[in-house]
Amino acid sequence: MVQSSNDSQATQTANRRTLVGVVVSDSNDKTVVVSVERRAPHRLYRKVITRTKKYHVHDAENSATSGDIVRIIESQPRSKLKRWDLDEILIGRNIAEVQATELDASFVDEMQRSAARASAEALEDETENNEDVDSQVTTGESETEAEEPEGVPPPNTEAEEPEEEGEQK
Repeated sequence: MVQSSNDSQATQTANRRTLVGVVVSDSNDKTVVVSVERRAPHRLYRKVITRTKKYHVHDAENSATSGDIVRIIESQPRSKLKRWDLDEILIGRNIAEVQATELDASFVDEMQRSAARASAEALEDETENNEDVDSQVTTGESETEAEEPEGVPPPNTEAEEPEEEGEQK
């Protein structure tokens, strides 16, 4: 009789549901959110429809990262939302092997140079604008007279009649 109870426990663990999905979020501690897609035909129209469901999965070692393809296995409830355990990582996300110190140092230098250049240009523009205002004040010109565009005739103060006969006011 003892063997039959052990056999029933073994079959219960063997009959757990397993799903394969993509890790969508790994921001929580010991928890990942896995998105699982299933495809099924519509009941009436028979068109194949993709349905997506998100599962909160217990990841004890925090080994899964966003973008990994993982297998999850059904388990007893661990919290309000977690009823699945991470079984294995099938395909891990590829991370480029780059030395961050060299990249960061060159990037910081470039950004500092461009920021210094931009502040110098802003300072030059400000001084030029101040010099223009000072010269206008000494000559007695107003801003509208000084900044009149070249090649454009001054506006007429008189109202002109329409030249074409078919045109109406």
